[in-house]
Amino acid sequence: MKRIFLVGDIIGSYRSQLILNYFSNRNYEYSVTLLPVNYYFFSGSSFISKFLNFFIYLLYSLLAILAILRCDILFYLPMNTRFLWTLKLANFFGKKTIFDFYNSRYLVSIENIKLGKNSEKKYTKKFDQYSLKYSTAVIFLSESEVSFYQELLDPKLKNKNVNIIPLKGPLRKKAKLKAFKNKSIYNICWWGKASQLHGIENLLLGLKDLQGIRKDFKLNLFENNKSRANYLKKLVSECNFDIEVNVYDNLTFSNGLESYLINNCDISLGSFGDTLMAKTVLLNKVVDTISLGIPMVTQKSNAIVEFGLDRNLLYLSENLNSDSIATTINILMNTEFDIQGYQKMTELKFKKLFSISSFEKSIEKLLLNNFS
Repeated sequence: MKRIFLVGDIIGSYRSQLILNYFSNRNYEYSVTLLPVNYYFFSGSSFISKFLNFFIYLLYSLLAILAILRCDILFYLPMNTRFLWTLKLANFFGKKTIFDFYNSRYLVSIENIKLGKNSEKKYTKKFDQYSLKYSTAVIFLSESEVSFYQELLDPKLKNKNVNIIPLKGPLRKKAKLKAFKNKSIYNICWWGKASQLHGIENLLLGLKDLQGIRKDFKLNLFENNKSRANYLKKLVSECNFDIEVNVYDNLTFSNGLESYLINNCDISLGSFGDTLMAKTVLLNKVVDTISLGIPMVTQKSNAIVEFGLDRNLLYLSENLNSDSIATTINILMNTEFDIQGYQKMTELKFKKLFSISSFEKSIEKLLLNNFS
């Protein structure tokens, strides 16, 4: 029986929960130790809070060292940002390590600064470089992201054991797409983070141009961060739309967004960011919309092409100009849309690439090839 030490937290991370479930469901083969700590620290600057946090840190450090000494494999969960020193310690003791890179902490840190989150912890390139240098195996979400991140961090620093395990999600109920059936008012929806990656300004300008072509649509935007939602409302106000536009700051997939999209959404909008990252990665919302069977208009990215999503599954804007975005949406709205055929295609693609079963097969292959 192999002993696995999971480093990081599972609360709020669907991917981390899948990793934990994989090993827990195979307790005849793996013994799992998990020490999540991000949510055990006390807030505040009082002496008592600082003392308790210091005590918790020492306790965790001791438990982590003991877990490292007795484990066979350390598995670093996605977006783990604490106790990375254990990676170097594990390397010193000759332990096998797997690091799920998932996203660059360095780039997230830059994004937080741009969004005015100066209170957030800052990360330098060294944090990400560390994970590549000392891990036995590294997991990336796509081949496109391997090239992008390694070029960003250090072209010379290449982990030889790279494994591709794409984004995963649950297979959801299919959207009703009422407007395509009844040729009624189209409900165009966007959900996500109003950031440079998503290119929300380009998106709104495209919809403004679409309004000049036709007005048989309404727009619903979902941003669950109140400050970013207020920023979104400001941008919407500046566009002076004639159509109905709503901005929500209280709906996510955990509290009702999925049901809303199934019953109301006809067209989803993806990313239109003018950054190298936006033109490289595959966003979670693309996986969500494929799972729901909702046609999406978005920009092309290297990962979208890599996974074959550009072939009859997504409607890709030729460029980021507002007229190109508007034209692409208009073409989709004018399409004699085969709902059943389209949703059958999206479900087959989802099961092959983004399902829980495909995730488990990928983890199993990684372990068999490197740690058997």
